[in-house]
Parts: sequence; structure tokens; C-alpha cells
Amino acid sequence: MLDVSCVIPAAGFSSRMGSWKGRLPVKSEEGEEVPLLLNTVRTALSVCSEAVLVAGRQAHEIQELTVGLDRLRVVENPDAEKGMLSSIQRALTIVEGDFFIVPMDMPLIRADHYNRLYKDFLDRGDRRILRPRFEGVFGHPVLFPARYIEKILNMEGRALKPLLNPRELDFLDWEDRSVIFDMDTEEAYREYLQISG
Repeated sequence: MLDVSCVIPAAGFSSRMGSWKGRLPVKSEEGEEVPLLLNTVRTALSVCSEAVLVAGRQAHEIQELTVGLDRLRVVENPDAEKGMLSSIQRALTIVEGDFFIVPMDMPLIRADHYNRLYKDFLDRGDRRILRPRFEGVFGHPVLFPARYIEKILNMEGRALKPLLNPRELDFLDWEDRSVIFDMDTEEAYREYLQISG
């Protein structure tokens, strides 16, 4: 078990998908069909010491999908319409150490992603933000040293990425699209079904 938290923002409105995507069936690492949200949470919990899941107006559904999971803390973001940064900030009010951030809608992220990133993070020893990268495109999960908690809590805006100083980032090049593949649209979900077989 890695001594690191995982923040999962899940308070978005799935506007590009047309309906909430948390219940869409995906394949887990073990090959079973599970709801997208549950898959993301279980994968994080398989390696991280805890997961902090941020819910919005689907809070009831989220609680229903994740009932009984140990080391999961669900918090609500009443300001979800302000953007993902507000959800990350809500989670960080209860996170104390180093932490990953991973969106709910990346079904190809596996335990190995977290393990490889955390090992590389420790090996580098420079305590900078670490992101996976595929063919020049930045991906997830993103690993932050604990010292960024206060800095992020004091940020203003809708998204975190534009507020980060590029000089504070390190990258781990990845061999496939798993770190950048998200399910924002019905077309992306159809592509996922083809990829996953």
C-alpha cells in the first residue's frame, strides 16, 4: 500500500456525455463488468492508503455505488458549478500528505500506473509534481507533494492545470494512450468498448 492519498473529482455534470457517466459499465482490472465510478475508486484503493471522492448533485448515486468501501471518504462540493478546481480544493481540506489526482472517467488507468509513478517520484527525490505523458500529451494520474495542498487551496479559477507553473512539473513518458484516454463523449465510450474488447 502506497503512503499517498488519491483525490477523485466526480462532481461534474457530464455535459458532453449528455447524462451522468458514473454508472457506465467498464471492465475492471480483473475483467469483471463494473460501473465506471466504482472501477476508478477500487483501482485507487488497491494501491493508495485512502481515496477522497468529491460528489456533486449525484451524491446519492455515488454513495449508493460505493457503500461499504474501506478507506474511502466521500465529500460533497456545493460549488461544483465553479469548476473542477473547486472539487479538488474541497478534497484537499481533508488530505494531509502526498496525493494523486485522477478524474473519474479514465477507465484504462490501472494499479500499475500509480505504482510506477510513485516509484519514479521517490527515485527522483526532488518533490516536484509528476505527470505521465504520452507522445507529448500530459495525462493522469498526477502526483503532488503534500506541500502543494496549501498552494492549491489558495488558488482561484475553474481548472488547476492553467495555474501550475510548468517549471514545477516532471514527466514520466508512457508507452500507451491509457494515461490520456478519457470518456467525455458517447463516441469516446464506443471507442473504449472497442479497445476493451
